[in-house]
Amino acid sequence: VTGASSGFGRAVTETVLEKGDIVSATLRNPSALEDLSSITSSEKLLVIKCDVTQSTDISTAFEETIKKFGRCDVVFNNAGYGIVGEVEGTPDDAARKLFETNFWGAANISRESIRVFRECNPKGDGGRLLTMSSGAGFKGVAGGGYYAASKHALQGLTDSLAKEMNPAWNIKISILEPGAFKTRAHRENNVTFPPHPAYTDPDLPSQKLRRNFEVRTRKGDVHRAAERIFEFAGLEYPPLHWPIGHDAIAGVRKQINDVTEQVNAYEFWSDGLTFDAV
Repeated sequence: VTGASSGFGRAVTETVLEKGDIVSATLRNPSALEDLSSITSSEKLLVIKCDVTQSTDISTAFEETIKKFGRCDVVFNNAGYGIVGEVEGTPDDAARKLFETNFWGAANISRESIRVFRECNPKGDGGRLLTMSSGAGFKGVAGGGYYAASKHALQGLTDSLAKEMNPAWNIKISILEPGAFKTRAHRENNVTFPPHPAYTDPDLPSQKLRRNFEVRTRKGDVHRAAERIFEFAGLEYPPLHWPIGHDAIAGVRKQINDVTEQVNAYEFWSDGLTFDAV
């Protein structure tokens, strides 16, 4: 588990232990799991310092896991954080830093996961890579521009990665797209920028998003979702995309319907574009 200090990472770590299984919990600040470490056997929980923006940390985390437990069957690729702010109102340095974690960090975890599943686990055992995206990564969201973009980019990479797998490796990859779940991570990890002067109209979508964050309208129970994620990791034939929560499902369906309508409406613009067109 990456990003195990809070949010989905912490909830999944706790769930794995409650189910009697073994977990390597990685995070930038291991002291955040001291309460869990103090009541859990070291044979069940391995806490490892890992900043996913540092390639050496990633390598070390996997090496320590294999050394301790002999194998790694599931990777919950979860580390990340959010930015609330219009695209025009988000500084470049903040956007690039976000991508270092949400995209490049997760991408490097994915690459190392595949290598470990293929080369460190017994041949043919493979493994499960669960990459945490967001409903915003599928459909976008006003006021979450660079956050949504980082997740959308990660989804595109993961879609391609899944198609590159040799079936003989038995490696299953899924993209998890949760809706609005209430977690401590949203209060502690998100970065919020003041509205851009051109976007101060309270009726604009980005301002509605800000108000939703302020009143904490997130209804999803992250601990119940973590139990479903634990079960999902055991599916023999998992889907590539898994929207989690009815709000996420509604968003995906709306996006599919909107795109389908636009494709159908403008399909004729592609007529006559081939070399042999009359």
